[in-house]
Amino acid sequence: MNRTAPLALGAIVAGTTLSVAAVASADPAPPPGNSRLVPGQGFPGAGSGLAPHRRPVPRTLAGDQQVLGLDVSNWQGSVDWPGVKAKGGRFAYVKATESINYTSPSFAGQYGGSRQAGLIRGAYHFAQPHESTGAAQADYFVDHGGGWTKDGGTLPGALDIEANPYGHINGLNACYGLTPARAAAWVRDFSDRYHRRTGRAPAIYTTTGWWRDCAGNNAGFGASPLWLARWGGSVGELPAGWAAHTIWQYANAGTLPGDQNAFNGDQAALQALADGSAKPTDPPGRPKPANLATSAKATTKIVPGRPATYSVTVANTGSTAFRDVKASGIPYDRQVVTGVKGTGACGYGYFFGACDYSEIGAGDKRTFTVTVKIPASAKGSVRFVASAYSSVQEQNSADNHVTLETRVS
Repeated sequence: MNRTAPLALGAIVAGTTLSVAAVASADPAPPPGNSRLVPGQGFPGAGSGLAPHRRPVPRTLAGDQQVLGLDVSNWQGSVDWPGVKAKGGRFAYVKATESINYTSPSFAGQYGGSRQAGLIRGAYHFAQPHESTGAAQADYFVDHGGGWTKDGGTLPGALDIEANPYGHINGLNACYGLTPARAAAWVRDFSDRYHRRTGRAPAIYTTTGWWRDCAGNNAGFGASPLWLARWGGSVGELPAGWAAHTIWQYANAGTLPGDQNAFNGDQAALQALADGSAKPTDPPGRPKPANLATSAKATTKIVPGRPATYSVTVANTGSTAFRDVKASGIPYDRQVVTGVKGTGACGYGYFFGACDYSEIGAGDKRTFTVTVKIPASAKGSVRFVASAYSSVQEQNSADNHVTLETRVS
């Protein structure tokens, strides 16, 4: 998605495959390509490497398990929501915000109109992770319509995180100039703050390719519903960490306005997602993977203008070994990393310290330290995010990350 696109929801029920038949649409398509887009004008898939033209539209799911939906933004403007309901639309995601300075002018009408017509709807935020912290953007989202209420008609808010569609303006690559560790930490920062504000994990809209190339295929977000974008006849490969998708964005045009989506389940399962009673699950018979538990602490006082040290510990609390573990410590609030020390293959950059471990055995743990320079202007508190994941295994835990806030002396 984009500055005008919706978000992705995660694994709740086992995957199903849609059959495909071509269906025409009169819905106008957004401008082709990215060269004319400016901040606030993105549309779902504009930065995702998905061909911007009409695709075959899935007609039926297995049996009667068909719940169709759409996502809309300011590109669609005024939507005929009773018409959407009449054509089979049962849920919608509506663009609310982008970064920390854009609110869709169509949001109020689209969000209210969809609910009035009887659809279950939610809001989504288009991420600009190079512009501010994830927590700041989550706050902006919640404060401008992206919250959740247990009213039976509201889906959890969604985070649209995909390839940078504004590279011709900001000069950054598809990953917004972020390392995989920093990109995953940004998503975690957003997710944690959204959960703290609403009590729900946000849905995550992305593509398998972006998640692999830009977020390092981080397997630690399975608690969030996955909203997967893939325009074609099948869902295809899933990003690491999700056993199944929750919503599939399968086309950018079809019988409904905006992008076409299918919920992975029946109406009762969709209602459970809105109510907060649905839980992401593994397919039957799948063995539970190992668990990683990550902790962090400041081992020195945090004094403006002085060096400080954080300690990060990664423990395997599962019953099997964890292979190819990548651990990182990322400071925020203008702290600058000056060194990292630990076993394994360790290194650091201006904004991160990281260590790679070939294996962490069952019941074993690894610890490393990250040294930073505290800015002279620091006051209140500063944040440090530690996380760990395996590039080759899933994990059955949400404990693989931690956000540490430490008071400035």
